[in-house]
Amino acid sequence: MLACATALTAQPEGGEVSAWPAPPEALAAQIDGCLAGGPFAAVKLGILAQPELVSVVLERLLRLPPVPVVVDPVLATSTGAPLFTGSRRAAYRELARARPVFTPNLPELAILAGGGEPARDEATALVPDEMVLLTNLIGTEAMVRDRVRAHKAAGVDTISVAPAGHTLAERIENLARVVEMVKAEG
Repeated sequence: MLACATALTAQPEGGEVSAWPAPPEALAAQIDGCLAGGPFAAVKLGILAQPELVSVVLERLLRLPPVPVVVDPVLATSTGAPLFTGSRRAAYRELARARPVFTPNLPELAILAGGGEPARDEATALVPDEMVLLTNLIGTEAMVRDRVRAHKAAGVDTISVAPAGHTLAERIENLARVVEMVKAEG
């Protein structure tokens, strides 16, 4: 795994988050260095604090052979506080040319959708079912097993799981089922 620093953040527990974007030329040099290392199975993007950073990334993504691209836009904290000012909507729409899967939280989805804080149902309606199925281990047991196999085939060797359930016992039971599925797939 290779990583590029796109921003410097200060996140004190219970305090206000501060963030400073990387200069576009610094990000470009980092990405170019990583790309010189050879082929990639996938790309995951996080904070891209300025439209210029999105442009730098898009320019390089379009040079790659087709690989899965996952974008966690990190436009706002989970409480809705914006991490950066300025419009990034147009830049992220441009980034869609790389055909990524976006994984925003609700406040980020509101920003990408055009502002305003959407109600949960409205925000949910904006997320394509295909994205939910491709980025989560949900559905029937056969569907979950298929996703585990797809992750393994793509070289994924770590899965972060937040098991569903109304009680702790239900969540533990569901976690145990996922662990068994992963073990069964070797």
